[in-house]
Amino acid sequence: MIVTSIADEVGAAITFGFIGATGAFALLLVGVLVPAVESAASWDEERAAAVEDAVQRLVAAGADEEDLRSTIAAAIHLGRRSAGD
Repeated sequence: MIVTSIADEVGAAITFGFIGATGAFALLLVGVLVPAVESAASWDEERAAAVEDAVQRLVAAGADEEDLRSTIAAAIHLGRRSAGD
């Protein structure tokens, strides 16, 4: 970019500048998206087991399982909307 600017090739200097800016933008985008994808892909077996145990305890105590699971699904949907996922 510097060489083309010194050589008074404005079009080439702008092209190299655009390529550099695009590369910087791509790096920023990757830096933002990779942690979001990793956290979305992770699965917490212990937490899932704890939730399932809680559901089974509530069902054993007399709660309607279908209503309970639909409430949990609604809570998950609300949490995802609140987090922007």
